[in-house]
Amino acid sequence: WGKISEKLPGRTAHAIRNRFHRLQTLQAQQMAAAVARLADDGDGDPAAEAWAAQTLREAAIEGLAEAQYALAVLYQRGRGVSEDPVRALLWYHSAAEQGHAPAQYNLGIFHLEARGVPRNYAEARRWFTRAADQRLWQAEFNLGVLRERGVFSAPDLTAAETHYRQAAALGGARARARLAALAAGETATPTFLSTLDLGWATRD
Repeated sequence: WGKISEKLPGRTAHAIRNRFHRLQTLQAQQMAAAVARLADDGDGDPAAEAWAAQTLREAAIEGLAEAQYALAVLYQRGRGVSEDPVRALLWYHSAAEQGHAPAQYNLGIFHLEARGVPRNYAEARRWFTRAADQRLWQAEFNLGVLRERGVFSAPDLTAAETHYRQAAALGGARARARLAALAAGETATPTFLSTLDLGWATRD
């Protein structure tokens, strides 16, 4: 690093090293995203999916949140690896702890639906809240459903509508539809949105 800094006046070895590591991280993230797309949009080639899963695993072990999230999706769906909800849960948790909003949301779904872990509504709400704080509309919507269903206390339509409005403002069509249904006096019990895919699209 010292020799490189000598060729770049005004740059310290420490600054160059930090820049290099940032570029490495960016490249690794781009690689992880590309592999994720291959695994998600590929033509079903088992060898390609297995390669994608292995490549993602290497990046996930290095601590890349996007790779951890993508690998969790593959374990959840059984793409390139054997379907394993427990491993999916663990990788979602790793990414969620790094602030990855879709991983936080999917982790909430796993607690909500008892996938790889006993059902825990409080944990589901906690992870939905963290994802909603990052403006993920699906998380806001599910918080609204929790309120409307009265999972923790009596049903609270006012609080539910607040979450639905926030979700709608973030682009959630399902939230707009739910607000319209409530305005029309519909009393049918709302359903939760399901997990997000590699492209962060909801699988209903």
